[in-house]
Amino acid sequence: MSRTFSSVLPFSIVLLLFMFIFTLLGMQLFGGQFAYTYVATPCNATAAAAVEGAALCQAAPKAAAKNATAGAAAAGPTFPIDFPAGCFPPRSNYDSFLWAFVTTFQVMSGENWNAVMYDAIDRAGVVWGVSYFVLCVFFHSLCALLLWDRD
Repeated sequence: MSRTFSSVLPFSIVLLLFMFIFTLLGMQLFGGQFAYTYVATPCNATAAAAVEGAALCQAAPKAAAKNATAGAAAAGPTFPIDFPAGCFPPRSNYDSFLWAFVTTFQVMSGENWNAVMYDAIDRAGVVWGVSYFVLCVFFHSLCALLLWDRD
């Protein structure tokens, strides 16, 4: 068992390092930009309020990114990002380090990564969205292939 652990330890360290790098990169590229959903409460349950709230939630990430770039051009987004009341992020997001790490793990494991990629492409553009996800899957596959390349 100790030989198995010692042979898997370098792979685990490299994989965690790649996950850490892609988590930080995802936070810089997509932090606060994913589509937020509006949850109606009993006090604002009318149809007009729900439509208005949904539009507000969809516009909030763009407005927050615009305000963040107006104040500090190269600093990137500041976390946590405040959104209007009733707006909740999707489960897979890059708004905090914990959820960004979980989302990166989700992408690397291949579990519903295409939905995350489509959200990223919708908010950040095709070039950044596709580049990030292709590199993320490529480096994970490379690490997995190197694990089995032992003699």
